[in-house]
Amino acid sequence: MFTDVPEIGSLSGLGEATLGDLVSKFGRTTGLTNGRVTAVNAKVNVHFGDKELSINAFEIAGIGGQPFFTGGDGGAPVVDSDRRLVGIVFAGSVEKSFAVPVEPTLQQLGLALVVEP
Repeated sequence: MFTDVPEIGSLSGLGEATLGDLVSKFGRTTGLTNGRVTAVNAKVNVHFGDKELSINAFEIAGIGGQPFFTGGDGGAPVVDSDRRLVGIVFAGSVEKSFAVPVEPTLQQLGLALVVEP
């Protein structure tokens, strides 16, 4: 089971992103990046061919002029300063990135995060 995030460490559980939180992620393309939650309960419209989905997400801005996310980082875990899993990054640009809150996603899928004490 996956509960370790490269360059971040073992997850301590689940959490909820709140405005102003410092968060980190380790993505395939950019490796370890840090950001700050700049919006919660954001609605992001994603286009799939001729269909459009509205996804509830939170917004993250990279720190120090660095992007939090670039192509290839999709699916990376977003972790708060207490190493709690708070989201999964799915879209973004140089200015802002978006992640789905992980707890409601796991609930919808009937899954749970299990971490060792």
